[in-house]
Amino acid sequence: MRRKLYTIITLCTLLVLTACSGDSIGSTDEAGAEAVVDIRLSARAQTTDVQSSRAADANAVAGEWMKSYVIIIAQGNDIKRILTQDKLGDVEQADYPSVHLEPGTYTFYSFANIALADLGLTDDATKLPDGFDNKTFAVSGNQTAIANFTDGIPMSNKQTITVEKKATEVDLEVVRMVAKMQLNLTNVTGSDIKVTQVQLSDITDNGTSAAPNLYLLPTDKDPGVSCTPHLAPTATHSTYNYDVPTDQQTVAANKGKQTLTFYLNESKAVNPAQFELTLTTQDADGTTAKKRYAILNWTEIARNDYRVIPIT
Repeated sequence: MRRKLYTIITLCTLLVLTACSGDSIGSTDEAGAEAVVDIRLSARAQTTDVQSSRAADANAVAGEWMKSYVIIIAQGNDIKRILTQDKLGDVEQADYPSVHLEPGTYTFYSFANIALADLGLTDDATKLPDGFDNKTFAVSGNQTAIANFTDGIPMSNKQTITVEKKATEVDLEVVRMVAKMQLNLTNVTGSDIKVTQVQLSDITDNGTSAAPNLYLLPTDKDPGVSCTPHLAPTATHSTYNYDVPTDQQTVAANKGKQTLTFYLNESKAVNPAQFELTLTTQDADGTTAKKRYAILNWTEIARNDYRVIPIT
């Protein structure tokens, strides 16, 4: 699940040109001493079976956007600027007023719904912590509903930009650090069926401060590129149990449908080599059963993934 950071450089009038990681941005004032950088933070589409694009995220729902952001502009370990906003509400994109930078190459670290203190930094920090690019982080992504992310879904990314005299737009993205799972259930029998629990094997457990479960930054940072799981050495895994809310359990007879949605930490299948999905069902007469489905072509679930499984 990812978000976009657009960096727009102005010189009297705004010049716009789409660019990717490593491209240049910038314009100088008449004295030629500084570049004027306007920053816009917005959302990358969640990744389905194909690469996400720069189009608007049609799969995201309320609560999956930004409530706050932190942008760190650095050269090496030297922090040049820290930009923060903690009262966004729930927005797909946000702007920041112009930032003046000397021409040169900068690393833009962008985060959403993560506090500056959680990154080991303060407002007046001038240096990045040692090993910041390989920092691990505790994510509680195994959640039954979006409302359980009280501070919003955590997001992160890093991209290198060269600021020049030439005015150019650069497209950056932050990445949601959790995956979303959706089960589309269809009941083709002549009687109602209840689905009371969902189990999924080998899901990464929620992290703690003592045992972080993910790396802070994603493996793939370029726009439009799907991620692969970036699990911390201290990550553990187990079978994830999703107890279906009572009002969503019944799948009506004669092709009735029900949709179940929940959130997961990015994960790798271990034993067996593919994820296994198990449904606990209850028939109209009260008989319960466990129905197991092997997800044969899935060996991993990455951050920002949006996985949809149709089940009849």
